[in-house]
Amino acid sequence: MRILLIMPDAHMHKLRLGPFVRSMREAPLTLTTLAALAPDEPGLELKLVDGSVDRIPLDDPADLVAISVLTGCARPAYALARHYRQRGIPVVLGGVHVSILPGEASAHADSIVVGRGERAWPQLLADFRRGRMKRVYREHPLSDDVLVDVPARAATFNGVAGT
Repeated sequence: MRILLIMPDAHMHKLRLGPFVRSMREAPLTLTTLAALAPDEPGLELKLVDGSVDRIPLDDPADLVAISVLTGCARPAYALARHYRQRGIPVVLGGVHVSILPGEASAHADSIVVGRGERAWPQLLADFRRGRMKRVYREHPLSDDVLVDVPARAATFNGVAGT
């Protein structure tokens, strides 16, 4: 199974000096956290793309596309979702904007994640593998052990080691 994780470019955090443009954005932890939460199983491929740094591969042969949506990138995120869905690829939307406006977001995706994804994302992937992905996944309220479900293991993504 091949999963494409996308953070669209919200055109924020850019330094412009004449014709030169430099991104001042740090790597989004959302994508790396979702990748770390995915099960470690044979045949699972994850591709992480931060649109403020890299070109989003519109022709990627993904089985599932997940897009993290900030309000500043909602329109481009919805356009990307439309593109992949027209190609027959299921799309999941999550992130702050989706959690604030789930009704709006659900019109642009096969499934949405409302709230954090530490429990919802692994469940969504398991459901997707079984062909039973739900329209909406809602994260449980925070407990006192806020980070108990966040992976602590080191992982390697695109040849880069992280913790």
